[in-house]
Amino acid sequence: MSAYLNTVPVGTQGVVFAIDDHHAHTKALRRLGVHEGAFVEVVSGIDPVILRCHQSKFAVRRESLAAVQIRIRRPGKATGKASSFVASNFHPSLPPTEE
Repeated sequence: MSAYLNTVPVGTQGVVFAIDDHHAHTKALRRLGVHEGAFVEVVSGIDPVILRCHQSKFAVRRESLAAVQIRIRRPGKATGKASSFVASNFHPSLPPTEE
């Protein structure tokens, strides 16, 4: 199963298989180590998201993760406030909504 990284809940783990090079934040993500073949995990957060990539953790705006597609290895679980984000209602210019 695959998904865009900005739509997955906390706890999701996967491997990056595509990055949109036309996205405004692609270069910054690549400098942080987010590239094709990299293992990533959404650790916490609604916006910004705490992302683990390789052995590092960093905060990234959810909007920036819209450029990244992953193959999900382990799906996250919707538990607690930080993971109750409703991805279908996400729009970069609006604050996130909660269920």
